[in-house]
Amino acid sequence: MWLRLPYDSKGTARRPCAVLGMNRVNTKMHPFFTSIVLVAAAAPSPGTGTPGSTDFVPTVNATAFDERGYVIVDGVFAPREIDSIRRQVQALKGEATRFGVGATPIVGPFIDPGLTVPDFMAREKFKFMHHMVTWPPLLAALRQVFRGEPFRYASHNDIGINRIVSWHKDRLNDAYRKYQRLPLWGNQTGGGHKIVKACVYLQSHEHDDGGLMISPSSYMNPSLLERDNALHLHNRKGSVVIFEQRSTHRGLSILEGMTHALMRRPDRILVSLGYGLRNAYTHEFAAGTRARQADQCGDKCLQPKAAAAPAGHEGGL
Repeated sequence: MWLRLPYDSKGTARRPCAVLGMNRVNTKMHPFFTSIVLVAAAAPSPGTGTPGSTDFVPTVNATAFDERGYVIVDGVFAPREIDSIRRQVQALKGEATRFGVGATPIVGPFIDPGLTVPDFMAREKFKFMHHMVTWPPLLAALRQVFRGEPFRYASHNDIGINRIVSWHKDRLNDAYRKYQRLPLWGNQTGGGHKIVKACVYLQSHEHDDGGLMISPSSYMNPSLLERDNALHLHNRKGSVVIFEQRSTHRGLSILEGMTHALMRRPDRILVSLGYGLRNAYTHEFAAGTRARQADQCGDKCLQPKAAAAPAGHEGGL
């Protein structure tokens, strides 16, 4: 089933429960949320509304996004809401998992103190933040990034806490790479690859280098080596960093992460959400993402029942 989010007479995106005529969203309907299709119609003008509120429509420089592969959008969430989400996430750190080197017994946490909550959208305990996926100002920003073309939620959602992440490009890897059969670079059809990550930092990085580090325009090149122009992004609290996921980027380096832990600095928390053009490239990525997150989550998550559909086929996604 597809969820379409039209805009009402005031230009505000209706919430899923409004579209479906329900009083609230049942978190047990998580498989349904893997099928969100976001459709723009009669959209309000950018720059209207109050920052951080549901009626806010941020202004996005789509040309700069196309050129650099990223944009910082201010005022998407209210700072007080970010503070509230942060406190609740910190109270649930016991639900997080260690991956990679950090999962190594005894020494792992000293080398990589990072924690991850994969697929919080499938967890009842995190329902206080389920609205983030369809938050109207975020959708308004994405609508401009996608230049009015239909786009969808690509199933990716996680919370990273003090994670050490080296230079990489976001794509399906290891056992899940088989899901992405279409080429990520070169000759592309059907609108091509345009999948983005919306990064919501639950703290300000306006005056430090703890935010995302990215190499501008690197999404156009499959190489990880060309990053001489890499820079730190400095987001305000409540801002969202949107970047093309093929961009070369990283989080905390090993040295930065270990220093962060040894100095007992405040948690660095990142909420990451994925969206893409409604085409075969995004469908493939979403199918692989659901499989990966289901494996990472295990019995902590409500598992989607819908099987992955063939590339280019919208049914069941």
